[in-house]
Amino acid sequence: MKHIQNILIVLVSFSIQLMNSQTTSNYITTNIQPHLQDKFWSSSANDSNKVVLHFTQNQIHLYSFGKKFASDQYYITNNSCEDNLHSFEIEKIGTSSTGNYIKNKLSCYEIEFYADLLKFRMKRTYENDTKWQTFYLLNNPFTNTLQSGAYTKNNCTTGGLGSTVTYTVVAGKYISTVSQADADAQAQAEIIANGQNYANANGTCP
Repeated sequence: MKHIQNILIVLVSFSIQLMNSQTTSNYITTNIQPHLQDKFWSSSANDSNKVVLHFTQNQIHLYSFGKKFASDQYYITNNSCEDNLHSFEIEKIGTSSTGNYIKNKLSCYEIEFYADLLKFRMKRTYENDTKWQTFYLLNNPFTNTLQSGAYTKNNCTTGGLGSTVTYTVVAGKYISTVSQADADAQAQAEIIANGQNYANANGTCP
């Protein structure tokens, strides 16, 4: 899957309703990585069809309508990035930090966890306090297992059948809050929709 240059800036294009700044001070702003990592966070409570972020140790994956279409490297820092907004320190990827600033290649974001650890709010560091966006913890979403289908090239000019090509959907490309079968069915739907065209474009003729 192609990596899109900046996963978090993509969020702007979704016209997500931004949440106004809260007056309470009950936010967790230190050692946030254990609360973020290996979890899925949705811009709408328990909804995998909205914008979903998945934080691994060294990457953020972005899903929309249940499908992953972007990934980007990140690290957590206690520096607000005001002095080095456009610098990216590769050696910090995958390391832990006591801070609450997420840095990727083109921007810097401040993250504050609510006390219940079931949601956090995030904004770019250079935006004002009305630009916070809240993300909610998804309840144990399912991700598809590796799925594949074999298709035979059928557009050879000689009239014969061409070679057989396998179309594969990697594991984790689709998420579902319904069931494992639903996540796998989404992957199978992609195979059915694209498999024959892929074989025609990439197969060989006898």
